[in-house]
Order: sequence, then C-alpha cells, then structure tokens
Amino acid sequence: MAEIHRHFTSNAHSAQLNSQVLHAQRPPADPYKRLSDSDLALALDKNFDAFRPSGTSYATSGKIREVAQRQLTGNPQQDNLTMLARQVVERDHVMNELDTVDHRNNAPRDGRIGRWNPKLAAEKLSKSTPGCPPPHPQPCRPDPCHASPINIYDRMSDSSVALAFGNNYKAFGKPENGVADVEQIYNIAGRQLSGNWAEDNMTLLAREIVKRPHVSHALDSIDDNGRQDGIIGYRNAQLTSAHLARR
Repeated sequence: MAEIHRHFTSNAHSAQLNSQVLHAQRPPADPYKRLSDSDLALALDKNFDAFRPSGTSYATSGKIREVAQRQLTGNPQQDNLTMLARQVVERDHVMNELDTVDHRNNAPRDGRIGRWNPKLAAEKLSKSTPGCPPPHPQPCRPDPCHASPINIYDRMSDSSVALAFGNNYKAFGKPENGVADVEQIYNIAGRQLSGNWAEDNMTLLAREIVKRPHVSHALDSIDDNGRQDGIIGYRNAQLTSAHLARR
C-alpha cells in the first residue's frame, strides 16, 4: 500500500513539473496582432527609444529588424519589444510609412525614422484604412476622415510655407513670452489632431516645416549670417520667404 502511495505521489509530482515546464515554454500572447496599422505605428512611437541605435536621434528599420529577430526570453519588457518589432516587420506597408512619411516627391526608403515619423505615419495610415472611420475607433480620438482640415501645405512651395508661418506667427509664440522658436514648432508638430479646425491647421503647418529642414533652418538663421540660435522673429519669415522664392 505504501508502495502504491509513493508511485501515485511520484506521478502527480511529475505531472506538476511537466505542466510547469509547458507553461514556462508557452510563448506569451502577442498584443500587437490585433492592432490596426495606425495603432501599431503609435505603439512604436511610445517605444521609439528602444529602436534608436546608440548615438543617433532617429530610429532605424535595421534596428527594428534586429529586435524582431531576437528569441523570446521570458523577460516581459524585452519580449514585448520583440513582438512589436516582429509585427512592424510583418506589415511592410507600415514600415514603409514609418520610413518615408517625411520624404518629399516619393523619395525611396533610407532606413531612418525621425522622431515624429510614427505619429505622422499613424495619421496617414488611419486615413487609408478601408471603411473609414478605423475598425477600432477610440472615443478620445477624433474621426480622421471628418474632424481635421485638408492639408493645404504639402503642395505649397518652400517660399509659401515660410510665408504661411509668418502670417500665423502668433500661433507659434511660446505662452510665457510670445516668442516663436524651433522648439515650439516641433512641439506643435507633435500634437495629435484634435478636431479643432484652427488648431489642427497650425499643427499641419508645423509638420510641413519639420518635414522641410532647409525651411526651418532658414527661418532660424537668415537674420544672423547662418548662425542658428533657435529664435525665430516675425521678420525672419518674410526674409526666408523672399530668399526661398529666388532659389
């Protein structure tokens, strides 16, 4: 009888160990598979620094692929990033938008993903999703098909974009002193579209300036022999517009 009890106990213990091993080996559920393309881009935005090679200010497609090729280890934080990267790699059209959304004239991929690219890509992907609005809309997110103004700036010349900035100079003034600067342009460009037409219009203008670094550079430096100090005066916009019109 004692022998039967020991045999039963041994089998129960083995079954418990096998169950633990199977549980430990079971891969974690991928939380990104069911995300829309737009939400996947926003997930990368939240984890941007994890895909940024050391010493650079931008993420790269190479780093994303490097992370995607890692084995799942059981470390929740690392595995979460691995699954995110794998999903981005699987959806090549999302990777393409992340890489090229800030390019002009349909320029090819260069592997670099700027700091604002994920948010810009998310906005573009949400508009291209069939059956607008997106299949999983969130109450706090405005309907991208109707709430935002048409982007009138993406087809403007560099000179006209600079002039538009000058005509809306006060919208880019810092709250504490009313002075516009490069940092404030980036702050506005990084905002989510809210459904407020006037505010979103300025967000789109700021994003267009960010996408054209030669325009933001001229706005910053044209009154100081090419030296950039971050501060942009009202007259800078007028001078930049005239300068770019001659190019």
